[in-house]
Amino acid sequence: MRNNQKPRRRLRWLSTLVIVLVVLALIVFVGLAIANRLAANYLDDMIQEALADPGMPDIRYDSLRVDAAGGLVELTNPSIPIDEFSSIRAAKASISIPPTELIAYATGSRTDIRHADLDVTEFSLSDRNQKFESVHLKVKLEGSIDMNDIESAVVHNAEVSGTGLSLSDGDSGIAFLMESLDATVDGRLSLADLEVNPLNAVRALTLSARNGKLDIDVAIDSPIIAMIAATPFLLKDEHRSFEHLAVDLEHENGTLRVDSFDIAAPLIHSKGSVVIKNVENPEGLVLDVSVSSINEEVRKEFDSFFSMFGFSIPDKSFDIGVDWDGQGFPDIRIQ
Repeated sequence: MRNNQKPRRRLRWLSTLVIVLVVLALIVFVGLAIANRLAANYLDDMIQEALADPGMPDIRYDSLRVDAAGGLVELTNPSIPIDEFSSIRAAKASISIPPTELIAYATGSRTDIRHADLDVTEFSLSDRNQKFESVHLKVKLEGSIDMNDIESAVVHNAEVSGTGLSLSDGDSGIAFLMESLDATVDGRLSLADLEVNPLNAVRALTLSARNGKLDIDVAIDSPIIAMIAATPFLLKDEHRSFEHLAVDLEHENGTLRVDSFDIAAPLIHSKGSVVIKNVENPEGLVLDVSVSSINEEVRKEFDSFFSMFGFSIPDKSFDIGVDWDGQGFPDIRIQ
């Protein structure tokens, strides 16, 4: 008799546990739905109230979606007219913050956010005759962003990836296009530091870009177009492009160290490293470059320059080394 009761008791406890878990799950899902709706309404009211401030720009959007559980806020068709000539637009923009940080901020235990992920599609930033566009842009930030004092925000690490990028300047008649870009920046990136000396704000930078091209409008009368026009081989579209570009650099105590760079382009395939002491007022330079292939017209330009130092550029692959202590002529090696 007791043996029959034990299985029944176990089944009763098991069924009770399942019912409790189902009920809890329903409460959680219903609670999150309510939380999302309340959060969306609260954020929408907060944004509208902020926009009522005379000093705020006219921020517009079609819809606002909030995922309270995932710490996600998403806007469709946001646009911000900065002034008469400048504006920011996107088809969709979202910001994601770890829920634990949102809870810490909501409960008052912290006033800053340390991690934030931005995801933007069809992004454009225009300013008079300049325009930056990206089909898809993702940014991951780590630092300290005080929600009560945004201008004091400090970013220690930023990861950026983008596709379909373009930067155009109507005054100079040039536009730089890239299929994709991935970059990581370490340092102390704050508004104050970037305004005073952007280079000192960066401690390390890793960058990789693919399929880039420089477009020109020869009808524009500008110094850059004049310089390109004076170099006939640059007038060819394929000569203003590259397949791959990679740079890995560090900056510390005024010394800029490019540990490696790699460029693959129709004009040149080259790898190397550079060290510049006191980059703001150079006091020394160490350059090591290995060239695996080079366009004949570019080789002639290089040969003309280095002939002033008594060197000639080989017909095939070659290495160049330059050492300069900041005084006199540099020590140049070509082999």
